Amino acid sequence: MNDLLDLMWGLLERGVRDRTLATNRPTLSTGDGQMRTVVLRAVSRAAQTLDIHSDARAGKVAQLRADPTANLHVWDAHNTLQIRLRAAAQVHSDDRIAAKAFAALPDHGQRIYRVTPHPGTPIADPRHITFEGQPHFALIRLHLQEVELLHLDRDVHRRALFTAGENWRGRWLVP
Repeated sequence: MNDLLDLMWGLLERGVRDRTLATNRPTLSTGDGQMRTVVLRAVSRAAQTLDIHSDARAGKVAQLRADPTANLHVWDAHNTLQIRLRAAAQVHSDDRIAAKAFAALPDHGQRIYRVTPHPGTPIADPRHITFEGQPHFALIRLHLQEVELLHLDRDVHRRALFTAGENWRGRWLVP
């Protein structure tokens, strides 16, 4: 069972660095039922956290401040593995954690958080946006609470549910 959990952590860690992996761009769902693709920016197995970045004015940030419940989903076709993660989100926007993450971004990465007007604003033409304003950066740290893995193998499908803690506790489920 732990081999599935180890596979997941390895895929998440590699997904931070490799844009070609499915784990680089999971789907995030917030409490309002909205889903969006995000980019995985950091993984800490020791802390049981995942980091993503956002414009601080984006709808997902407001939703996660109101209700920190977050779910991530990844379908990794290469490994025939579905990863479902439940987490509590912590939004950092005007603190040293956000400042450090923002400073580590290359110039083109910082630029996107200076967009004017704010994300979701109706516009007549995409050429009417600028990237010269004050940065509006947020780091969203997801504290994992539960992991469900479904491995579709030719011979035997395996499904396991893990609960976070000092050591992950897992149990098998019917696929």
